Amino acid sequence: MPKPQSPTFLATARAFYGPAFDHTKKKALSRSMVEWTEMEEDEQSFAVAHLAFLNLQAQASTQKLLTQVRDLLDEVAESLSVALEASLPEEGDEEEGDDDDEDLVPGDVPEDELPPDIDDELPLEPDDAPAVPSDHTDADAGDDPGEEG
Repeated sequence: MPKPQSPTFLATARAFYGPAFDHTKKKALSRSMVEWTEMEEDEQSFAVAHLAFLNLQAQASTQKLLTQVRDLLDEVAESLSVALEASLPEEGDEEEGDDDDEDLVPGDVPEDELPPDIDDELPLEPDDAPAVPSDHTDADAGDDPGEEG
Protein backbone atom coordinates (compact mmCIF):
# COMPACT_ATOMS: atom_id res chain seq x y z
CA MET A 1 0.00 0.00 0.00
CA PRO A 2 1.49 3.37 -0.95
CA LYS A 3 2.38 5.78 1.82
CA PRO A 4 -0.15 8.64 2.01
CA GLN A 5 1.23 12.03 1.02
CA SER A 6 1.25 14.93 3.44
CA PRO A 7 -1.21 17.74 2.72
CA THR A 8 0.21 20.83 1.04
CA PHE A 9 -0.13 23.04 4.13
CA LEU A 10 1.84 20.55 6.22
CA ALA A 11 4.59 20.20 3.60
CA THR A 12 4.86 24.00 3.44
CA ALA A 13 5.04 24.33 7.22
CA ARG A 14 7.78 21.70 7.42
CA ALA A 15 9.77 23.30 4.60
CA PHE A 16 9.67 26.78 6.11
CA TYR A 17 9.60 26.11 9.84
CA GLY A 18 10.92 22.59 10.30
CA PRO A 19 14.55 23.64 10.82
CA ALA A 20 13.47 26.25 13.38
CA PHE A 21 10.87 24.27 15.36
CA ASP A 22 11.28 20.56 14.70
CA HIS A 23 14.04 19.64 17.13
CA THR A 24 14.64 16.55 19.22
CA LYS A 25 17.54 17.94 21.26
CA LYS A 26 17.44 20.77 23.76
CA LYS A 27 20.62 22.33 22.37
CA ALA A 28 19.14 22.69 18.85
CA LEU A 29 15.89 24.10 20.26
CA SER A 30 17.83 26.55 22.37
CA ARG A 31 19.75 27.73 19.28
CA SER A 32 16.43 28.27 17.42
CA MET A 33 15.08 30.32 20.32
CA VAL A 34 18.13 32.56 20.21
CA GLU A 35 17.73 32.97 16.43
CA TRP A 36 14.05 33.88 16.93
CA THR A 37 14.94 36.62 19.39
CA GLU A 38 17.52 38.00 16.97
CA MET A 39 14.89 38.36 14.22
CA GLU A 40 13.37 41.75 13.63
CA GLU A 41 9.79 42.34 14.72
CA ASP A 42 8.49 42.37 11.12
CA GLU A 43 10.07 38.97 10.43
CA GLN A 44 8.57 37.51 13.60
CA SER A 45 5.12 38.94 12.72
CA PHE A 46 5.31 37.48 9.24
CA ALA A 47 6.25 34.03 10.59
CA VAL A 48 3.36 34.10 13.10
CA ALA A 49 0.90 35.26 10.41
CA HIS A 50 2.14 32.57 8.00
CA LEU A 51 1.73 29.86 10.64
CA ALA A 52 -1.80 31.13 11.39
CA PHE A 53 -2.63 30.95 7.66
CA LEU A 54 -1.31 27.36 7.44
CA ASN A 55 -3.41 26.52 10.52
CA LEU A 56 -6.54 27.86 8.79
CA GLN A 57 -5.77 25.73 5.75
CA ALA A 58 -5.44 22.69 7.99
CA GLN A 59 -8.77 23.45 9.66
CA ALA A 60 -10.47 23.85 6.27
CA SER A 61 -9.04 20.52 5.14
CA THR A 62 -10.26 18.84 8.33
CA GLN A 63 -13.72 20.39 7.88
CA LYS A 64 -13.90 19.09 4.31
CA LEU A 65 -12.88 15.60 5.46
CA LEU A 66 -15.45 15.60 8.29
CA THR A 67 -18.18 16.66 5.84
CA GLN A 68 -17.27 13.75 3.56
CA VAL A 69 -17.36 11.32 6.51
CA ARG A 70 -20.76 12.68 7.60
CA ASP A 71 -22.15 12.26 4.07
CA LEU A 72 -20.88 8.68 3.93
CA LEU A 73 -22.44 7.92 7.33
CA ASP A 74 -25.75 9.38 6.13
CA GLU A 75 -25.63 7.07 3.10
CA VAL A 76 -24.89 4.08 5.34
CA ALA A 77 -27.77 4.98 7.68
CA GLU A 78 -30.16 5.36 4.74
CA SER A 79 -29.07 2.02 3.26
CA LEU A 80 -29.49 0.35 6.65
CA SER A 81 -33.00 1.76 7.00
CA VAL A 82 -33.95 0.50 3.55
CA ALA A 83 -32.51 -2.94 4.33
CA LEU A 84 -34.36 -3.15 7.65
CA GLU A 85 -37.65 -2.11 6.06
CA ALA A 86 -37.17 -4.70 3.33
CA SER A 87 -36.54 -7.43 5.91
CA LEU A 88 -39.77 -6.74 7.82
CA PRO A 89 -42.81 -8.83 6.81
CA GLU A 90 -45.57 -6.98 5.01
CA GLU A 91 -48.94 -6.60 6.72
CA GLY A 92 -50.62 -9.18 4.46
CA ASP A 93 -47.87 -11.77 5.08
CA GLU A 94 -48.73 -12.39 8.76
CA GLU A 95 -49.84 -15.93 9.59
CA GLU A 96 -53.25 -16.61 11.09
CA GLY A 97 -53.23 -17.08 14.83
CA ASP A 98 -50.52 -14.47 15.38
CA ASP A 99 -53.09 -11.85 16.37
CA ASP A 100 -52.57 -10.07 19.67
CA ASP A 101 -54.62 -11.25 22.66
CA GLU A 102 -55.97 -7.73 23.00
CA ASP A 103 -58.36 -8.32 20.09
CA LEU A 104 -59.91 -11.48 21.61
CA VAL A 105 -63.40 -11.46 23.06
CA PRO A 106 -64.85 -14.24 25.28
CA GLY A 107 -66.80 -15.77 22.35
CA ASP A 108 -63.57 -16.33 20.37
CA VAL A 109 -62.35 -19.15 22.65
CA PRO A 110 -64.33 -22.45 22.79
CA GLU A 111 -65.78 -23.29 26.21
CA ASP A 112 -63.74 -26.47 26.59
CA GLU A 113 -60.49 -24.50 26.25
CA LEU A 114 -61.32 -21.98 28.98
CA PRO A 115 -59.88 -22.45 32.48
CA PRO A 116 -62.41 -23.64 35.09
CA ASP A 117 -64.39 -21.04 36.99
CA ILE A 118 -63.78 -20.76 40.70
CA ASP A 119 -67.24 -22.17 41.46
CA ASP A 120 -66.72 -25.24 39.23
CA GLU A 121 -65.98 -28.52 40.97
CA LEU A 122 -62.26 -29.12 41.14
CA PRO A 123 -60.75 -32.60 40.67
CA LEU A 124 -60.17 -34.70 43.78
CA GLU A 125 -57.21 -33.70 45.87
CA PRO A 126 -54.82 -36.48 47.00
CA ASP A 127 -56.35 -36.28 50.52
CA ASP A 128 -59.82 -36.96 49.08
CA ALA A 129 -58.74 -39.98 47.00
CA PRO A 130 -59.76 -43.43 48.19
CA ALA A 131 -57.23 -44.91 50.59
CA VAL A 132 -55.05 -47.76 49.41
CA PRO A 133 -53.82 -50.19 52.05
CA SER A 134 -50.18 -49.51 52.83
CA ASP A 135 -49.22 -53.19 52.66
CA HIS A 136 -50.44 -53.37 49.01
CA THR A 137 -47.80 -52.53 46.40
CA ASP A 138 -47.67 -52.83 42.64
CA ALA A 139 -45.23 -55.70 42.92
CA ASP A 140 -47.77 -57.66 44.97
CA ALA A 141 -50.50 -57.15 42.38
CA GLY A 142 -49.39 -60.07 40.24
CA ASP A 143 -49.17 -62.41 43.27
CA ASP A 144 -52.85 -62.07 44.17
CA PRO A 145 -54.52 -65.49 43.73
CA GLY A 146 -57.79 -63.96 42.59
CA GLU A 147 -56.27 -62.22 39.62
CA GLU A 148 -55.51 -63.73 36.29
CA GLY A 149 -52.08 -63.05 34.82
